[in-house]
Amino acid sequence: MPEATTAPTTTAAGAAAPRAKTGSRFGIERRSRRNRTTREALKTKIKAAVKAIGQGPTEAAENKVRAAVSALDKAAEKGVIHKNKAARGKSRLLKKLAKAAKAPAGEAKKTKS
Repeated sequence: MPEATTAPTTTAAGAAAPRAKTGSRFGIERRSRRNRTTREALKTKIKAAVKAIGQGPTEAAENKVRAAVSALDKAAEKGVIHKNKAARGKSRLLKKLAKAAKAPAGEAKKTKS
């Protein structure tokens, strides 16, 4: 019976050599920074769209929703967020826009008392 060979042990990052561990760690940090930037820009666009919808269904609101939907798609394509999360976000934004369009002009923005 042939003897089993032992493979080099790997770390949590999947690297065996010390330099490979470092490279792996820095690659993760670089991706994290890039993803964080994309995620922050995405949140900003979504908040702007929601605020625009709250002021009434105008063309500006539609443009902001369109920009937010595009940003959601791009983030999902890059792998920053899951595709189902992007779909859920788009659905919620479009639902809010449709609801605002149906509401009478005076009820576009409700405030808490």
